[in-house]
Amino acid sequence: MNPYSYQHEKMGEAIHYLMLPDVPFEKKLVAGMMEFEHAFHMSLPSDSGFNHFDTVAQIMGRSGPWEERAATLTPLQRSQVVKALWELDRAVSRDYYTYEAQR
Repeated sequence: MNPYSYQHEKMGEAIHYLMLPDVPFEKKLVAGMMEFEHAFHMSLPSDSGFNHFDTVAQIMGRSGPWEERAATLTPLQRSQVVKALWELDRAVSRDYYTYEAQR
């Protein structure tokens, strides 16, 4: 079994939530952060994604509740956390598909 399957699935869900139209940013971010928490509750990302993981954790924390934190983010922090989540998803996907190709 691919050791990156769960992280890949959950980070895909996090990005899905961030892209929902007609939903306030704070609600999208909270839903994305719930998936982030699930993705990494058992293991941290590989080295390729760790800096992005750390950026998210520094801005939002490792566990909720995130509602209050999401509401207080500056525009720069919003941009940084979304970019870090997107880059983390890319790193996890790369790990997932690289592992599959080596099998």
